[in-house]
Amino acid sequence: MNRVQVSLMLLGLVAVPQVNAQDTITATSNPPPVAITTATQTNDRVDITLRSGEIYKRCKITRVEPDGITVVYAKGVAKLPFANLPDEYQAKYHFDPTKATSYARTVATQQAQAFAKQQQDIQRQQVEARQQEQNKIAMKNASEAKAKALKILMQRIQSRQATTADCRVLIGCTKETVRDTLGVPPRTLASGSVWPYDGFIDPESGNYESITIGFEEGIVSTVNW
Repeated sequence: MNRVQVSLMLLGLVAVPQVNAQDTITATSNPPPVAITTATQTNDRVDITLRSGEIYKRCKITRVEPDGITVVYAKGVAKLPFANLPDEYQAKYHFDPTKATSYARTVATQQAQAFAKQQQDIQRQQVEARQQEQNKIAMKNASEAKAKALKILMQRIQSRQATTADCRVLIGCTKETVRDTLGVPPRTLASGSVWPYDGFIDPESGNYESITIGFEEGIVSTVNW
């Protein structure tokens, strides 16, 4: 072998790269990517053309009932009756006109009953709301009347014209109201359950009498003389 042949061999060794076994790509270890179908890309959504020619775009069936299917489509949600659907959908979902009619009638009855109950509930709520409003007005009127009567009582006490019967207005009032109106009797502790008061006119005899005011849980329950 001469010098020229040796040089050619060396050049050939440099030009050919070394390849490791682990870097070799085979068809079995790395298969080519699977093509994605249109149905997979659109989440199995399809266009449905009704017998009338109306088209619902990008439909996805979410519910199947005896009288039709419910779909989510490009513009929202719709119920498509089998009677309006092509033969392929009627056959696929075993459309039976008799069962569909019976089912639709049952659903209509249930909806009517639900609507009637809803109306009854609305009317009941309206009645309760009116009653609550009337109760508020009544309580407000009673409170204003009580405040007016207490004011009159204080005026009559100051002029020594208050009668024993006038003090009945205190029933239902708190101890604080009694203190503000009559004060606290000197011989009675504020924590006592019965407070006596003097200096009220007996309407029948015209004489000055004493009264006792009884409390239950801090609220006036009795006025006696």
